[in-house]
This record gives sequence, C-alpha cells and structure tokens, in this order.
Amino acid sequence: MKAARAARSLVAMYRTPPVPEADPAELDAAWIAHRLFASHADEPVRTLEALAVAEANRLRRQAGRERLYPKLPAPPDDDARYRACLRTARRALAGALPGYIGGATHYHRRNVEPRWAAQMTPAAEVGDFIFYERED
Repeated sequence: MKAARAARSLVAMYRTPPVPEADPAELDAAWIAHRLFASHADEPVRTLEALAVAEANRLRRQAGRERLYPKLPAPPDDDARYRACLRTARRALAGALPGYIGGATHYHRRNVEPRWAAQMTPAAEVGDFIFYERED
C-alpha cells in the first residue's frame, strides 16, 4: 500500500500535465535546456553542443514511448546562458549540430568512472567529457 502510494506520488511529480497547445518538440527542448543550464551552462560552446546532441539522441531512442518530464521551474528567460542552452537544445533536436559524438546517448566527465562505462565503448571525447553509444 505504502509503495503504491509512493509510486503514484512519483509519477504525479514527473508527469507533465497535458497542455493542448504544447508542442512536444518544445517540451523536449525545454527539458534538454534545463538539464544543460543546471549542470553545464558554463561549458564551451562545442562541449555544450555535444551534450545537447547526446540528450537529443537519448530522447530519440525513446520515440514512441510516453515521456515523463519533471515539473520544471519557470525558465530564467532573462539569463543569456539559459537562452543559449535553449537554442542549442532546439538545434540538437533538429539535427542541425555537428556530429561530434555520433549516436552517443551517455556521457560523463573524464574524472568520473561510472560503473556503466565499463560495459560501453567510448564513441568520442569532447571537452572534459567522454561520450558512449549504446550497442543494442
């Protein structure tokens, strides 16, 4: 009972309520932009582009599945770094960015060694990040 209630609460927290006029591509762009802005906004442009492409690749792999978006805070539209992240996210989703990383969907900083990386082959290195493409 407690687990079911916790699961419903978690789904409610991450499900974006349907907005009739919401463009799915814009929801994806906002999601990627928030992720970039929260953790990587100060990265060089080339690195930011590679990170955005990896996030876009991950979303493309989920095509046809229902997406759960966290409830995002209001975007800081007056922040130039956020606007750059949003532009980069839109370009990544449109396929308009250079193919630095191929179809990579996973990445980590060089100074981190996640367990999952041992089972994957590096696809590219951009900036301080190593990118991996799933083999399945």
